[in-house]
This record gives sequence, structure tokens and C-alpha cells, in this order.
Amino acid sequence: MTMLDFDGLDGTNPLHVLAAFGALLVTHDAVGAARLGWRRHGGRYSPRIEADLDASAWSDLVAERLRRMAATAPVEAGGGEQRRVADLKARVKKLKEALKEAEKRAKDDAKTSGLKAGDAKAFVAERTASRRAELAELEAETQAAETALASSLGTGPAHLGDVIGVPVDVFRAQATKALASDPVTARQLSALASDGCELEGKLTPTPYSFSNGSSGQALLKDFRNLAAIVTGPKVHASLFRGEPAWEAKTSLNWDPS
Repeated sequence: MTMLDFDGLDGTNPLHVLAAFGALLVTHDAVGAARLGWRRHGGRYSPRIEADLDASAWSDLVAERLRRMAATAPVEAGGGEQRRVADLKARVKKLKEALKEAEKRAKDDAKTSGLKAGDAKAFVAERTASRRAELAELEAETQAAETALASSLGTGPAHLGDVIGVPVDVFRAQATKALASDPVTARQLSALASDGCELEGKLTPTPYSFSNGSSGQALLKDFRNLAAIVTGPKVHASLFRGEPAWEAKTSLNWDPS
């Protein structure tokens, strides 16, 4: 057994502690038996993992796994499916606004006509029925397009799109595939969201998704961009020697330094 000393991780930094747990899971997935401990180093506690793998091989393994997790099918290069989803979402938004305006006009007409309670409600429903049906049909088409896009890109978390808050059925389809063929991916998906927690048909991300579209930041998109440039030597330098990787690829500020 070999002792892997992650001198680049600081046990007082919550993000580094999460990285240590992730390192343990990756090691366990790769070689089975693995144990995590801590040692006093340079005035702080740093994680160490006991496993049948040396530091160089471990770094290459992690880099390869990250690239595989983030690799999307060629469909992303053309962007046709993504453009279609974006167009459908824009049409849904526009139709919802039109429906809201139609409901307001119908309510005003009902009030002018002296209709009360149930009669007024029935009047509004009848006046807006066609728009509601059109919206339901368009939303179903959008959801099907999003599910198809996620499926065509791949199975992992990075293939849901740019953010985690996707329609529940899209997430459920990805999780079902992962459960059948890739338990590691299934575990990662469960850390990001649950199809049992939703808001208006969309996933409610866990706090691990600290950026989910706010301020123009997209967690999964940035993960794909970062994973594409990861190499074994970079992993080794960062985690084992504490050498920061100065490459301006995202605005997520993973490392405050």
C-alpha cells in the first residue's frame, strides 16, 4: 500500500475538505480498498490516503476521469439541438406572457359584464382555453427536446446542460441511465439534486450548486470548460504540491487565492 499525501489541501478550508472526500471516493472507485487520514504538515492538517496507487498514477487517473465525465458528444459542436431548446424556451416565455395578458383582459371583461365567482372563473377559462392548450403543447415539446439533448450529450452531470435546474423528467432520464450502467455517475447526480425536490417543474439544486445561472455563472458549463484542460501533471502539482493553476477559464472563483 502507498501513502498519498495531499500537501496542497488544507484541512481548515471547507472546499479542500470536500476535495479530500472526493479524492477518497475516486480512489475507492479505482482500486477498492482506500483509507483517508490526516497529518500535521506545515502548520496545518493535510489529508492523506492509503491505497495501492502512487501519486503520479493517481493524478493521471483523476485527470482522465474528469475529461471523460465532461466529454460531450459531437452534437454540442454544431449546437443545433441546443439552439432548438433555447428557441422553444423563448417561445414558452413569450406565450406565458401572452396568456397572462389574455387572462387579465378576460377578468376585466367578466367584471364589466357583472359576472361573479364561479361564472367569472368559467368565463376566463373559456376565453383563454386555446392559449392554455397551446402552452401545454409547447411545454411538452420543450421538455422532450431537453430530454433528447441531455441524452445525446452523454450521461454524466456535465451533460444536463449548463445549469442543474433542468426539468425533472430530464434529470430523471439521466439518473435512470446512470443507475443501470454507471453507479459513480449516479452518486454524483444525487449530490447535485433530487427529482423529489422541484419548483415549477424544475429541479431545486442542493447547496453544493453554489452557482446555478445567477449572475451569468453556469456551474456545469464551467466544469466542462475546466475539465477539458485538466492533465495529470496539473492535478499532481495542485493537490500534492499546492501549486495553483493560474489559468483564467471561469469566473466561479473556486480558489479565493
